[in-house]
Amino acid sequence: MNIRKSYFKGLSRRQMLAGLTGVTGLSLAPFVPLLEREAEAQQGGRKLRFIYWYESVMPERDYVLSMYPRSPGALSFNGAFSPLNEVADKLLFVRDLVNRAKDNSGGGPHPTGGGTYMVGRPWRRGLGGDSAGPDGESFGPHSSLDQYLATRIQAESGTPFSDLRAGFANNPTGRGNSARSVSVLDGRLRLRHQMPKGLYSEIFPFLGTGMSDPGATAAATKLIKERRSVLDFVTAGLARLSPKVSVADRAKLDQHLTSIREVEGRLSLIEEGGDDFSRTCAELGEPDDINNERVDLAQDAYIPLLTQALACDITRVAGGHWGSHTNQLSYDFVNMPRNGSNWHQSTHRGGNERYYNAVLGLRARQFAKLVTTLDSIPDGEGTLLDSTVVLWYADIPWNHTSNDSFTMIAGGSHYFRHGQMVEASGNVNRALTSICEAMGHGLDHFGDPAYGSGTLPNTARV
Repeated sequence: MNIRKSYFKGLSRRQMLAGLTGVTGLSLAPFVPLLEREAEAQQGGRKLRFIYWYESVMPERDYVLSMYPRSPGALSFNGAFSPLNEVADKLLFVRDLVNRAKDNSGGGPHPTGGGTYMVGRPWRRGLGGDSAGPDGESFGPHSSLDQYLATRIQAESGTPFSDLRAGFANNPTGRGNSARSVSVLDGRLRLRHQMPKGLYSEIFPFLGTGMSDPGATAAATKLIKERRSVLDFVTAGLARLSPKVSVADRAKLDQHLTSIREVEGRLSLIEEGGDDFSRTCAELGEPDDINNERVDLAQDAYIPLLTQALACDITRVAGGHWGSHTNQLSYDFVNMPRNGSNWHQSTHRGGNERYYNAVLGLRARQFAKLVTTLDSIPDGEGTLLDSTVVLWYADIPWNHTSNDSFTMIAGGSHYFRHGQMVEASGNVNRALTSICEAMGHGLDHFGDPAYGSGTLPNTARV
């Protein structure tokens, strides 16, 4: 059970008991930073969420440039990316960022391109942690952006899952273990689900009240009761602490207690089968088996699962990882001739424009579907998209370079200014740092400090 562990990290058992039983002498200092971050992240009561969406390998430069807007300002995509124009007012497209972590890593351009982006650090041999690269390279004790956020949000929210990782089974190994996952927690790879049924089975007990498996029902009920008992314990402890602190700190505690009570209420509705929960978090049907080549069908199944999990507060961090870094997918179902046996080979050869159009057009349509699905669900005074920061990125933009890494951000309307392309010199870490700030976890930098500090330009913000 990991709920609320971060509150007590570094405190002795005596200090914890003293604070939670109302005995004087325990400073509020260990609590304050976490409570301040939560208060900032609430943005007037809004729960903030994060999704990453990773797809590997872009074609050669001239083709890719032909899809992009011609200059900074209002978004207007061309060619294969034209489907994005339907959601252009909800997108921020960032140009000119460099992924220096890729350049400074061993292990080859493709694995390093996708594997380092969200960590913001290079991998090398001998750093410790799980082997990520093809020659035993690793990150050391560091985490990717999603896991950094998931760890902190889980401590604040007590959601059933810290994060959910969607993926696709086609050639999941690639060159190096990072092809199995771009998600890293304290140097350890967090593997993705390989098919929608795997993700469905994980979140099934929390989707609606129509559970038909008695075993699953009993397990879910037990877990809910355990979480409620822990929340009750923490709630009572913080309530006893409240009269002993300053007015300013008491306000932060009250904000925190309110968020805990919201989680308690949601768990009660799940346990009791309340009508409100049934209406907003109705159980989704189990996905069909997906052919090993049909990434489009896998995404079609994952999008409602991830959306439902976020909407029902089953988690606040999720991601999609489509194909390996070397991406052996052929996309035969697009029914276009290609020069090369698969997508990866075809991106290195000429004469594939119709094939590029079909595959990248599919990617654009699927991302637009994710955006519109999130935007269709009310959330407070806005929609689920407004409260969800969505990062879409690719590992290598063209020619095995790290220049102009593909970075698209949707959602997070309280922070990001959408409907435009901005030019942002520097490293991709600037985008990661901005996302941390948008999620209420402001940092001077995310990732390797050698790559600089700071966020995206002010023009990217509201």
